[in-house]
Amino acid sequence: METRAFGFGGMAAGAALLLCGVATAQPTDTQESTPASLRGCHEDAPPVQCYNAALAEITILRQRLEEMGARLEQISRNQSMVYWVPRDIRIPVNFKEVPSNAPISFVVPRPKSDNDTNSIPDYAREILVSAYIATGLHNTPAGRRSFEISTRYAERSTAFRLVIHGLNSPAWAYTTQNFWLPLGLDRNLYIRRISGPSLPGDVQSEVRIIGFR
Repeated sequence: METRAFGFGGMAAGAALLLCGVATAQPTDTQESTPASLRGCHEDAPPVQCYNAALAEITILRQRLEEMGARLEQISRNQSMVYWVPRDIRIPVNFKEVPSNAPISFVVPRPKSDNDTNSIPDYAREILVSAYIATGLHNTPAGRRSFEISTRYAERSTAFRLVIHGLNSPAWAYTTQNFWLPLGLDRNLYIRRISGPSLPGDVQSEVRIIGFR
């Protein structure tokens, strides 16, 4: 058996013969699915005609593949970019009032118009959340409190915990964190207290969405 090396020309020739064979083997009732450039390839057609038609079809297919590759690369590049929310999205929550039995939920706002920058678009996959708690003077009883901020996606919950140690002395305790959470289909952000008593005394807290990707 003889083996020969061939480059793109040989590959094109082989593909041309294959495409011509497919075109000639097409039944009459499926002729509409055959590319227009190959419909002239039949058993009585000159081989050169089928060869040139197949080369033209291969060129078209290669151009389409290159365009698809460029689009996928652009999509991947956009998804890896981080977009910052100009004025931040403030979640109206006070950790002093967060219960432990059931979470409080907040809907992440959608854009109301093309110029609405204080919102999160539908194509966002994750949100960057910034949260802090500060407990003030004479915070009794002293001890540790843990809060959970979470989202739900595909029946799974992804959460981040914020821990604060309250003091019963004239001093302030402060904690803050930034973290990424997947944006669920319901677009809800859930907040609940998972350990420790409620926070009495002076409490300052804030939850903001500052970016997305």
